[in-house]
Amino acid sequence: MALTAVAPSFPYDEITLLQYAKYLSGTGMSIPVTGAGYFPSWSFALAPIWWVTADPGMFYRIAIWLGVVVALLTIWPLARLARRFQLSASQSVLAAGLVMCMPSRTVQAAYALSEKFLMFVLACAAVAAYRLWEKTTYGRMMVLALMTALTVFTHTRAIVVLPVTLLWLVFLIRRNWRVAAIGIAATGLFAMAGYRLAMRMNTMLLAKGFNQGTGVLKNLHSAPGIIANAMLGELWYQVVSSLGIVILGSVALLVTLVRHWRREKAFGPETWVLGVFGAQVVLSVLSWSAHNLLFAPGRGRLDAWIYGRYIDPFAALVVAVGLAMIIKGLQTSHLLSLIGIGLLIVVPTVFWVAPRAATWGVLTPAHAPGILPWSSELPFPQAQTPGWLLNGPPAQYSTWSWLTPTFANNTRFWLFASLTSIAFWLLMLVARRHRALMAVVLAAACCAGAILSHPAVEAFQRKDGGVPPVVFTMKEISARYHVSALSFDTRCRTNPGNSAWAQNVFAFWFQSDLTLVDSYGAIDTELVIGCHDFPASASADALQVGDESSIGYQLWVMPGRLQNELKAAGLAS
Repeated sequence: MALTAVAPSFPYDEITLLQYAKYLSGTGMSIPVTGAGYFPSWSFALAPIWWVTADPGMFYRIAIWLGVVVALLTIWPLARLARRFQLSASQSVLAAGLVMCMPSRTVQAAYALSEKFLMFVLACAAVAAYRLWEKTTYGRMMVLALMTALTVFTHTRAIVVLPVTLLWLVFLIRRNWRVAAIGIAATGLFAMAGYRLAMRMNTMLLAKGFNQGTGVLKNLHSAPGIIANAMLGELWYQVVSSLGIVILGSVALLVTLVRHWRREKAFGPETWVLGVFGAQVVLSVLSWSAHNLLFAPGRGRLDAWIYGRYIDPFAALVVAVGLAMIIKGLQTSHLLSLIGIGLLIVVPTVFWVAPRAATWGVLTPAHAPGILPWSSELPFPQAQTPGWLLNGPPAQYSTWSWLTPTFANNTRFWLFASLTSIAFWLLMLVARRHRALMAVVLAAACCAGAILSHPAVEAFQRKDGGVPPVVFTMKEISARYHVSALSFDTRCRTNPGNSAWAQNVFAFWFQSDLTLVDSYGAIDTELVIGCHDFPASASADALQVGDESSIGYQLWVMPGRLQNELKAAGLAS
């Protein structure tokens, strides 16, 4: 997956954090970032790369492989978590490795997003919670407080970890009120400090204010049917992307929770794991419970119906527990619970959500990675029109008002994905005592899932990734004529195009060589990135350099010595 990543595919999710890293490295970030803003702990990890290379392309490739290293390191805390469920050291590593080999994790290797680092710190926080329960000391409490704060500092929507941790520490007061009280104070203090630092950075570095997740509370007032659609779609995604193992883990954790309460009248660390998972499910469902998101005009978005990116790192903890149950040996009651709960989610999704869902819509791989193995069954190829082309030609597709999935119609995607999980449940029912066979089947399923997911990841990189052609043109000019400075015309509004998208992309590739100008009289560089009508707008005899267009923008050269040389060389016209 990582080999497909040659350049950022996300001008906001990726480039924002890469630019924050540039600022933190002390090597200079001269242009503010456009977008909603992100929490920056991953940027701190990336910052030292800028000390090694000043080339954005090389920086991105190193960032990708650093993310792969972080993903591999995540096997360690996940194995420590699985070990708590009566597995040997080798068995716990197997369970953790299987989690990290699932498409919901492997697909993220293709992007320099913060999700891999979030998965790592979240798994460390889970282990810290178990260690604190096993021995309630000040040292272990401080580790949990710090890991909770780091989790919050890593991702905006990981804020749910804070209230869950504080509530769980309140439950620990009965065991050791001094440690619990100091833990509550330390966790709140550390998390608040991280939150304030993150918000301060966003205020300093964003072109506009931070507004990530502002629609969540508003969506509480959405119609019950909208919320139900989003909830079923996202739960269905978690079920099929894990082959139902997330249900096994949830049941196992719930059983342990009840056992702890009956024996000790206390809530153990499984309460923390279930709490952060459940809280994130609620937050994610509310984030997408809006009519304009599910029933968007035009082609719309399929991933809005089955969004998994927010929940996946939290679900991975529960999946690790579910795999531990499989490796240890399942009881019939576990399987019956799996099948019963699984069908309660799958059946209404297939026969109520799927018939009306935007199955023809856009599916961004990073947003629903666990479902990509079945993406070949979608009714229409994913659009190859770049994401920035807001007003491009409409794609050729059909929509429907209601279409119940069958094996041959345009909603078969939902049926095939569901039946894969049901077939796996039946296999476990028959072969649950053959643990080695189950391990082999799971490893094969993970490998097959990664292979089947790759075409969608590669297609998205071709669509929205890659180095903009204007960058190649500029590199050629810089090498031949020793000119690197250029301006970006912020007054330009391309149609079709996306000026905010373009500003982030060009700022990443050109860094301090690029200057933003909002007045044509302020242009003091010979080269300018602007719209197709830049010469008329600027009242200048500028010539286009090359014939390439990037994100709706062209490279222009102003009158002067460089223009004459480029014209003589046939590079400007």
